[in-house]
Amino acid sequence: MQRGKRHVTLRPSQRYSYARLVDALSGLGSSLSEASAVTHTCKPGEGPPAVLPDPEGKGLHPLVLRSANAKRSRNPSVGDAQTLFNIFLAQLRDGCFICKPGVDTKAIEAIRKSLSADPIAVDCQFGSDTQKATLMFQRCVFPGNMKAWDGKIGLSTWPELVKLRPIVPPVPTEITKLVTKVGVILGSLPLGMAGAVLPTAVRFLNAGEQFESRCVYQESLDFTKILISNGLGFLGRPFTVAVQVSTGWHVVMNLGDLKTWVPVAIGYKARAKSLIHELAHAWQSQHHSSDPEMFMKNSVACQLLAIADLAAAKADAARLASGKAFVNGERNPLTLASIAKSAAAAEDVSEYAYIPRKPFREYAAEQIAQQVEDTYAGTGRPTPSIVGVISAVAPNAHSVDNEESLKVTKSSFHRSSEPLVVFPP
Repeated sequence: MQRGKRHVTLRPSQRYSYARLVDALSGLGSSLSEASAVTHTCKPGEGPPAVLPDPEGKGLHPLVLRSANAKRSRNPSVGDAQTLFNIFLAQLRDGCFICKPGVDTKAIEAIRKSLSADPIAVDCQFGSDTQKATLMFQRCVFPGNMKAWDGKIGLSTWPELVKLRPIVPPVPTEITKLVTKVGVILGSLPLGMAGAVLPTAVRFLNAGEQFESRCVYQESLDFTKILISNGLGFLGRPFTVAVQVSTGWHVVMNLGDLKTWVPVAIGYKARAKSLIHELAHAWQSQHHSSDPEMFMKNSVACQLLAIADLAAAKADAARLASGKAFVNGERNPLTLASIAKSAAAAEDVSEYAYIPRKPFREYAAEQIAQQVEDTYAGTGRPTPSIVGVISAVAPNAHSVDNEESLKVTKSSFHRSSEPLVVFPP
């Protein structure tokens, strides 16, 4: 999530009651009994999600408001909206929902504190809390436009609200072919097959994973074309590939297993950060105008360069350390040899290492992904603007910064002994 913003952060146990809630209400995971944070009292057929998104038949966007008219105050669209408002409230608390510039955060916080329950009850009735949630949302997405703060879910508010709905992509008809192609790519990489695992199954991101990814990527990813596989790349590392089938380009993140990557347990970020890192490569693929595989080519090229430099880096470290010791008066050959050996053992080279505060386009593929991971996990010293550039781009839009970044090879790796370098753990 972006630094420099003041947010109330939930404890992991709290946060994932919301992730379970999203999963439960979207049919992608846990049962409703696990989503104890809300009380579901809608009548049969009322939702959520809405069975009839437009119960009055007046267009694609329902007009839902607090009213004495039962048809307006209680209908399936209210239940659907309440579900989405709870996602909004959870994301707002966790810093995953970034309001538009000019928002009055104090006013929104004052409304939030006046809620009788948070998350609000999902009861398909447009009551006081639902109206307050509507006003909070409108202030957040329409700052400065007081006419839009009407407490009604109409033609302007509904399209913004439904953006929060977890995406449930259709299963590609060529799923077997897609898995086979991923295996072929992994098996043909110049890095070799040491530690690699060929995939046997894939799935799309579940609601909790989509929720978490938006903390960093906002609306910049097309989840209908991103999958997770149980394969692994070189040395058993996660490795993302782009694959083309008749339905278009898909990005497959080979993460090793198909279990959720946003677990409820304490220490969730140790696992979720791998998801966030590999999603950077999905972003790189989806925002290149001509070559969705360019991120792969850059990543492999940079890894090969880092491997090739390792022996020289260790030799240089040994020479410098023993030379410094000699200048300082050490003359014992065995001692000098030991110093050289220790320096060589401590030296390393990585394509993930980066020097902070450079422009986006001066970092290679893995350096961008590592800084995204560090921003999310609160580690390292990532360049603050990196996530800002990423989150500001529309899904599948061309990014010049991205294309320039994927041309970088000369400074695409660093030695751990370099000044100012941030070396991954």
